[in-house]
Amino acid sequence: MKNSWKPSIVIGITLLFNACSSLPNTNSQLKASLDKEYQHIVDANIIKAAHDKQLATFGGADKGKAGNKRLTVIVKKLVAASNIGGKTIIPILLNSPIVNAYSLGSHSNIAYVYVTTGLLKFVKNDAQLASVIAHEIAHIYLSHHIQRQENSAHKFNQKQELQADKYSVKWLKAAGYNQYEAVYLLKSLNVFQSQYALENQADYPSNDDRIKQLLELIKTS
Repeated sequence: MKNSWKPSIVIGITLLFNACSSLPNTNSQLKASLDKEYQHIVDANIIKAAHDKQLATFGGADKGKAGNKRLTVIVKKLVAASNIGGKTIIPILLNSPIVNAYSLGSHSNIAYVYVTTGLLKFVKNDAQLASVIAHEIAHIYLSHHIQRQENSAHKFNQKQELQADKYSVKWLKAAGYNQYEAVYLLKSLNVFQSQYALENQADYPSNDDRIKQLLELIKTS
């Protein structure tokens, strides 16, 4: 991948040197443009490498047309409702029986939302699935992944989780989904998770706390 960077960098440097003799006032502008272009390349390659690692770790992408179409339609509606702008959100259906969803974001213009086939089977309808996806898009929108990297944290904290809920419930309504399905899903997860010993649970607000906040937000939305 490094070799692919060199031509654009060399061209940019050549333009910079040529500009120095004839347009000295544009020197700083060209340098800033070169730095920005280089950073875009770095960001794009970093998130692609991270994405490839996710696929390798969690069973690869599921190619089922129905499931992928379902994710694509929901993401399209939520992106329009969120007005996230400047980010391309790519939904990925992971071939894993684990009930889970998460996201991958950075300074890149591309971000990923991952949903497992296990979660796809667990949710009762599209509104519940949309509530999960909206929550992950909110993490991207609020730059929580970047904050986590800067703080060397491996997980989102309780404040970030509740922030994501606040935005996601608003987008659910704007996209035409029943907001109360987010509450019903959390209640189902409460029953499901009670059967397992979950790791790092202290890093997250309880489902009961999330339900309480969601109900208050829905009433005032």
